[in-house]
Amino acid sequence: MIVYYSLNSLCPCDSGKKIKNCPNRCLRPDGSLRPKQSRTRTSRPGTDYEHARCYAAPLNDCSEKISGEHTLSDSVLRELSPTGIVEVSGLGARRPDEFVSVPIGSFKSNVLCDRHNSALSPLDVVGHRFFKSFKLLNAEFWRPSAQWVRILYGLEPFPSGWGLYLFAALGKDIALDQNSLGVCPVVDGNGDLSGARFQMFGLEFELLMIVPNRTQERYAENCRYRPAEVLFDDGRAVHGILFGWDTKGEAGSLTIAYGATENTKEPVSENAPP
Repeated sequence: MIVYYSLNSLCPCDSGKKIKNCPNRCLRPDGSLRPKQSRTRTSRPGTDYEHARCYAAPLNDCSEKISGEHTLSDSVLRELSPTGIVEVSGLGARRPDEFVSVPIGSFKSNVLCDRHNSALSPLDVVGHRFFKSFKLLNAEFWRPSAQWVRILYGLEPFPSGWGLYLFAALGKDIALDQNSLGVCPVVDGNGDLSGARFQMFGLEFELLMIVPNRTQERYAENCRYRPAEVLFDDGRAVHGILFGWDTKGEAGSLTIAYGATENTKEPVSENAPP
């Protein structure tokens, strides 16, 4: 499938400029349209200070004030519930089917200093934009390893095989549910946290901080690593989500075709990488 775009169209990165004039240079020299990666490094000079309550303290670049960081992105939660109240199940000792009304403002933990919290703001912006078009969760982890922290703040690249995986069985229908968001941790064979799994609109993703075992059934056939783009085709128009990976993944372009009715979905197909 070929997706056409006009250089005079507004750039999908929300810069407010036309594609040909986008200050983020999303239009690459080869003619492809790819968003610029978010920068999460703190400003220079550094502070040479470690705040004991900040999970990025190993970077030795904290500010003195601790901040309230949302466990889940505030903007994403408000997309789910403009009223500011969300229904949550499985809290504490409650049953999985027992829901509790929780104010969005309650989803905060004092786990980051102001300096490191501000540095992650670009991820919130991108996560919100991605969520609005595909309702994606911007997940943040509690007390990640030192390597995770360095990756998060742009001081170290993702190792090959780490990152985002999309689970889509080619030729099988997808049952969409536009009113739910699922999140759960992923653990390795030793029970250690190795990433997060999240579901949106019937599509399932994993953000993995390990290389998965591709001999396992789950990761053998239906697992797509770092798709270049995910396209949605309703027979009248094609809309897409483009990913700005530093290195290309394995999946290329994935297309989800669906009919005129909301609940009639057709198989996911896979195209050759652009």
